[in-house]
Parts: sequence; structure tokens; C-alpha cells
Amino acid sequence: MKKLNVLLFTLSISTIIYAVDVEDNVKDYKKSDNWVSFAITDNHFGNTLATRAATEDLRTNSTLAFTYPTNNKCKIAPAELIIKLSEPLSESSTHEVYGNLQFDNLPVERIEATVQNEAGSNFTFLTINYKNMDEKVKKSKNMSINFKGYGVINFSMNGAQNAIQDAKRICNNFSY
Repeated sequence: MKKLNVLLFTLSISTIIYAVDVEDNVKDYKKSDNWVSFAITDNHFGNTLATRAATEDLRTNSTLAFTYPTNNKCKIAPAELIIKLSEPLSESSTHEVYGNLQFDNLPVERIEATVQNEAGSNFTFLTINYKNMDEKVKKSKNMSINFKGYGVINFSMNGAQNAIQDAKRICNNFSY
């Protein structure tokens, strides 16, 4: 799972590239303003495992991603915040963290996430516990998120609606 997330992070930071197949395990790559959507396939048969809509904050090397697994009838998985670190992690850990989330100029909301760290990885993964986050993202222009120790991360929502709709549409074509 961590290798898949690292691949997805790498692909999401390459949003400047306009390509159909960026990597062997990615297809249907499409750029929508500041967002991208794509399908993730398996190595052996090219079956679509999930689709994803993602954006990034270049300033903090962070990616916000929404994943729709095909083996779960394309029900959205919790949003992920993937943060590239300056050096590899020394140990693995999993813990809960609280933070703040703000869409546009709306009131700040308190949120919770599960942090997953793997020794030797240059990435930390935060699974955000926030129901219907994708729907709120589609209706907003900006999102700011802050978890202690990671600083304020800002994402533009320009293109979010199209990228999320594309990811859902592609997933529904391959849902098991």
C-alpha cells in the first residue's frame, strides 16, 4: 500500500506533464486546472484497481488525494494527505493527530487524522476522518489544513469538481 501511495504522490506532483500513461500502473491521466485524475492498474493484467483525483501544494510538497477503489463499488476512501519529507523516517509508527481545516472563508473546523509512517520512507501519510470531504472540496475555491508539526498546507480547488467527477466516472466503468 505504501508503494502505491508513493507512486500516486509522484504522479500527482507531475501535473505539468500532459500524458495518457505517465507510468506503467497509471492510465486515463487527465489534468483539470490544478487537479489531476487517473486510474491505477495492477502490474500483471492491467486491471483497474482504483481511480484517484489529486492536487498538490508545491510550497510544502504535499498532495491531497481522493481514491475510489473498484473492488468497493467505487465508494470513496477517506481523503489522504501525503507529505514529502526532507529525509527518510527512522521508524514506523501509526497515531492519531488533530488539526484545523478551513474552506474559503468559512469557520475553521477541528478534524482528526491517522498518521502512518514507515521506516525508510520519505513520505508520511495522513488519512483524514472527514465525511463527504469530496463534496465540500467541489464547492470551494481554497482549502487550508494544519496539523501540528506539518505547518499550514494550502490547496487550490480549481479543477477539483472535474477531476473528482472524472475519477468517479472512470471507476464506475471498472467497478466489480
